[in-house]
Order: sequence, then structure tokens, then C-alpha cells
Amino acid sequence: MFARFNGFMPSINQAVVAAGGKGFRMGPLAAQYGNKSLILIEGKPIIAFTVEALLKAGLKKIVVAVDGESNYDQMCRIFRGKRRVRVVQDKGTGETGGIPVNFDYLLEKKFLFIYGNAPPLASHVKAMAQQSADAVVSLFPFSSSRTPIVAELDGTRVKRIKSQRNVFGREAFVEPPYILSKDFVPFLAQHRHWFDALKAYAESGKTMVGVPALMPPNVHYPHEVSLLLSHLLKYAGTDYELRIE
Repeated sequence: MFARFNGFMPSINQAVVAAGGKGFRMGPLAAQYGNKSLILIEGKPIIAFTVEALLKAGLKKIVVAVDGESNYDQMCRIFRGKRRVRVVQDKGTGETGGIPVNFDYLLEKKFLFIYGNAPPLASHVKAMAQQSADAVVSLFPFSSSRTPIVAELDGTRVKRIKSQRNVFGREAFVEPPYILSKDFVPFLAQHRHWFDALKAYAESGKTMVGVPALMPPNVHYPHEVSLLLSHLLKYAGTDYELRIE
């Protein structure tokens, strides 16, 4: 369980949100919305829950990266007038690991990276920001990825990154949100994929710690929208305000 932190976070002001992805595994929802982050829950797109949580956590600058003209236009409409949110159009390869590389010129010394369709708890982001390390990752009991990232742990410290779990030892699945230093970007530029970049970063001697997460790691399939809604309702009145605008 996490303690509730008050005030602004001491070491991080910026988040980079990867909000592209047509979400073909969402079936009819993919055809309806064209983007996983734009699927409506209680009349509000998932991306709005994500950004709302980041703002509640005290972040001052949020960069929302989205691909495609139509998705870009919709995101601009959603966040029109929100001075702390900047929508940018990503014209890269479609790999989310390329986003910090493509927008390196916008990054501060430390930044949080997160998927638009994976709202966090504000308290989780604050708990991550309290950690002292070169990188902070989120730990989950299961993974939404077809090629999962596994952390072998020594307490909260990540000893190494690997691709398979072992029945022995303490391990957890790794998915965003991540808090990263800007010196992580060259590792992404070289490797492009998160698994390879995180593995190489840890092996270079950089310190990496993990913080357990309570929310689902991602939304890929239609039934996971209901799972996300149940979690949002569970935490309503703490980190979330469910309302139709």
C-alpha cells in the first residue's frame, strides 16, 4: 500500500504520454474510436483520466504524443485551453520507445513516461517520485505485453532485466509509468525497444528501483475496459473524479 503524499514532487515536473496506437485488439472499439486512448469511460476518454491523474500528482508539463492527423486533431480538442498540456504529432516508426528520442529537444533532466491508455493513481506517481535512483519503474503481478519485461529484484532495487520469469527469487513484471533521466534517451536511440534499452541501462551500472502499482498496466482488449472502469470506481473520491463533462 502507498502513503498519500502532499505537495509537489521534488524531482520531476514533466510527463511524456504515448497516446498513439489504433488498438486493433480492441475489436469493434478500434473501429469506433481509432485510438485506444480515446475510448470513452463514463463519457470521458481514457487519456483524460491519465492526464488528470498526472496533474493531480503535481506535474507541471505534460507532452501528449499522438500519431495521425485525425487523432492529433481530437487530442488538441480534448486539451484545448489546458496550458500545462502540449499535444505533439509523432511521425516516427510507431514504436513507443522512439517517442523520447523524437522529442528529445522537449525533455527536461527527468521525466515520466506513460501510456495514454493506462491511467495511474496520482499517489502511485508521487510514490515513484520519492525514490532516489537513475530510473524508477512500475511493478505489476501480470503483464499486458506479448513480450513482457521482467525485473529480478533485491528489495526494491532492480538487479537485472530479463524476458522470462523464474519460479525462484523475487520478480515482477515491468511496464510504464517510468521515471527516467535524460541520459536514458541514448539507450533508446540505440536499441529502440524498451526491453533492450532498460536491460542495457541496468547493465551499465545505473541504479533502477521499482514501485508496485495497483492499477491495470494497460488496456488492449475490450474486457479490460470494464476492468479499468472497476478500478476507477474503486478509487473514486481518492485520486479520481468520475464525471461526465
